[in-house]
Amino acid sequence: MRRMSTQERVRAVGMVQAGRSLREVARDFNRDHKTISRLVRKFQRTGSEEDLPRTPKRRVTTRQQDRYIRLTHLRDRNLTARTTARNTIGWHGRLLSEQTKRNRLREGGLRARRPYVGLVLSVRHRQLRLAWARRHLRFTRADWG
Repeated sequence: MRRMSTQERVRAVGMVQAGRSLREVARDFNRDHKTISRLVRKFQRTGSEEDLPRTPKRRVTTRQQDRYIRLTHLRDRNLTARTTARNTIGWHGRLLSEQTKRNRLREGGLRARRPYVGLVLSVRHRQLRLAWARRHLRFTRADWG
C-alpha cells in the first residue's frame, strides 16, 4: 500500500484531535488503526507529521569496482550478469548480486543481456528458410497430415 501523503497525515491527526476514534479515522483513510495510532503518537512526540530523514542505502561497490564491472562486460559481451557477479566481491567482502551488476552496467549506459543461444544462420541458410516458408504458406492442416 502506498504511503500517506503529508496532507493525509495532517488531516488524520486533526481528525483524531477533534475527537474521532482511531478506527473511524483509519476506515476513512483505508488504513489499519495501528498506522493511525503510530502517526498520532509520533505527532505527540515530535510535534510534526513529517517523515524523519532517512539515511540513503550505502553502495556495495566502489568506483573502481564499478569501472571493473563495466570493463569486464565490454571485454566479453557474452558474459551474463550472474557470471560477472560471481567473480566480483563488494567492499563488504561478499559476492555481488546479479541485480547490483545490472545496475552498475545501466549506470554506465550498458545492458546485461543473455548471449544468443541457437543456430547461427548464414545468409544462404536464411534465404533457404524464407523460400521454404513461402512455399508452405498456403498449406492447411490436411496438407501437413
